[in-house]
Amino acid sequence: MKFEFEVKIPVKELENLRNKLVSMGARKLGIFKQVDLYFQHPCRDFKLTDEVLRVRMQNGRTLLTYKGPRMKGKSKSRLEIQVEVSDQNKIISILKSLGFKLSYELRKVRELWEIGEVKIGLDTVDRLGNYVELEVISNDINEANRKIDEIISKLGLDAGKVTAKTYVELIFEKMGKRKSAT
Repeated sequence: MKFEFEVKIPVKELENLRNKLVSMGARKLGIFKQVDLYFQHPCRDFKLTDEVLRVRMQNGRTLLTYKGPRMKGKSKSRLEIQVEVSDQNKIISILKSLGFKLSYELRKVRELWEIGEVKIGLDTVDRLGNYVELEVISNDINEANRKIDEIISKLGLDAGKVTAKTYVELIFEKMGKRKSAT
């Protein structure tokens, strides 16, 4: 079973990072407008169980994603199960019919790059600003964190600003509200 290991780092601008990624030989995978709909379970509180159920719409595709509780560590590490669905309206209707409630809508533009097994998102998040998100899918936490740390260093990012929080948590923190969706 593989897990997602991910960190985010706030940045002022993205252009220098694009140039560094090109010089490092990174491969650009595309630019995606993403709308993420986070749903709350009708019988258990995802805030307490630290789980996520998300419908992501991006560039004509719809993905349904479940993320399990975070494991301990400096990166956000958790089980992730994802499936593409053919009809976003029907999957949303199914979830609502089962009693799931929409808890938050997040919008961002992600420019996605790849270096080896590390995916690098240059993200512009509504109500939050610019972030770099680094992600590795692996079953080895130490190796995943080593790869992430290596890219952070090569990009010259401030390792002291690394966070394992979700964008929703960061937005609610910025707004001074309690966590509503993870």
